[in-house]
Amino acid sequence: TLYRHQKAAFAITSRRGPTPKATKAQIGDLPASTSGNVTTELDEAQKPYIVQRRGAEFTLSTIAKHFGDKMAVGLPHLWDTMVGSLKNSIDINNFDRKLLLEKGDGPAQELVNSLQVFEITAASMDIRLHSLVLNFV
Repeated sequence: TLYRHQKAAFAITSRRGPTPKATKAQIGDLPASTSGNVTTELDEAQKPYIVQRRGAEFTLSTIAKHFGDKMAVGLPHLWDTMVGSLKNSIDINNFDRKLLLEKGDGPAQELVNSLQVFEITAASMDIRLHSLVLNFV
């Protein structure tokens, strides 16, 4: 079935292992009026997002392996998404907390997105790009 194929693909591509299932202790924390089906409803609602994230992780790691040390030149937009946001958002030598708070949630979300892409891609990134990343930051 499709579910078994997805589960097998997840086991092959995931470095972190399968997603943890809700424990019975978590169900006990719910109010008494709530049914026990809440956990399965949450799992069913999260499945498309889990599959989408798994696919994105697999794609980014495959792209990083394919381009190797030419990723910064061959995929400048992806490179800028990963490293450019870090460079533009935070100045290590002149860190101003108030200025960051004044910018609001938009730049903060952009930074989080950038770090998520970087987290997945860095594991498969060519070692020759490490010095280039350090120069950006």
